[in-house]
Amino acid sequence: MRAEYTYQSLKSGTLKSERYYDGNGNPALVDGGYAAVEYVYAGDVMREKQFKGTDGQLTLNSDGVAIIEYYYTLSNVKQESFYDTQRRPVLSSAGYHQGNYTYKDGKKATETFVDTEGNPVNPSSKKAVTTEYAYDKNGRITQETYLGAQG
Repeated sequence: MRAEYTYQSLKSGTLKSERYYDGNGNPALVDGGYAAVEYVYAGDVMREKQFKGTDGQLTLNSDGVAIIEYYYTLSNVKQESFYDTQRRPVLSSAGYHQGNYTYKDGKKATETFVDTEGNPVNPSSKKAVTTEYAYDKNGRITQETYLGAQG
């Protein structure tokens, strides 16, 4: 197996794609169920990760997701959403369609998860629908507060 990486420009070092090949130089699937990942940018900000099959078309990865869409506030991810090959909302293998994040002083303050209908859900990888974070003066997490669907 061989991996090849391309960049938007050598100067920026911004990753544009990663592609995987077998020993004969043919596109090959990695353990995640895809042969390539393409990164879509708006300027220098990544907006999407697209998973591609050996045919170069969108494919579902092992999490059941073809596209991960990102929205940012400054340099922090504000929202990540998961879609299938037709850009329809899907649940990731963790059990949520969208993660919503808020920040305070550059640190994550809350994270909340919803399903494809916008209803709060408790993802399998998390302890609650919403988690609130508190930090000490050195930027270390000192407290996590877990809230259910009712808050």
